[in-house]
Amino acid sequence: MPKTRPSYTTEFKQEAASLV
Repeated sequence: MPKTRPSYTTEFKQEAASLV
């Protein structure tokens, strides 16, 4: 799960791309 941040949506997408 993405960390609780103002831009959690963007961070989640960036993290997902990094995981792939």
